Amino acid sequence: MFKSIQRNTGEEIISLAPEWRSHLNDLRALTARDLLVCQGCGQPVRLKAGPSRRPHFAHKHLAGCTYGSESPAVSEARGALYERLCELFPGAVKLEQRLPEGDLPRAVDLVVESGGQRFALWVVDNRVKMEARERILGAFQKAGLPVIWVLTAEMLHPDAKSPTFLRLSPSDRDFMRTTPYDEIG
Repeated sequence: MFKSIQRNTGEEIISLAPEWRSHLNDLRALTARDLLVCQGCGQPVRLKAGPSRRPHFAHKHLAGCTYGSESPAVSEARGALYERLCELFPGAVKLEQRLPEGDLPRAVDLVVESGGQRFALWVVDNRVKMEARERILGAFQKAGLPVIWVLTAEMLHPDAKSPTFLRLSPSDRDFMRTTPYDEIG
């Protein structure tokens, strides 16, 4: 996870945010004193960062929290999307958001609110059964939040007969939507 909560102030701390990228030692000091906690379960987290990984938070003692059970592919895609969207929509990107009345298996990866528009991005890293797809889509519709489905590379399967085409599963086809962001500009 890339977001934690400062225990004393309730402030959201995002390890990928530009203001924290150059202050990783400060984040390490906060986690050493258990001042940063998971937004889901409230348990202390530690900062993990290195030359080949994006700085992120991990539970010190994982106790069944959904924020600690996300796949590395989802986390990596979420981090890359967050960094890019922050460049495109400065100050308008929210990370790892829970829908107030949502029936979602995990937090919404990203929510962008800019220019009176609001949309979400949901990263998909494996096949999702029809019932789960409908439940996820229903939660977004109930919240009035348009969603852009982002498939990870693991979901893409080149067609053996034509390498410039992809074979789409029923899950993949069901996630396809046209958005204003599809236009090449």
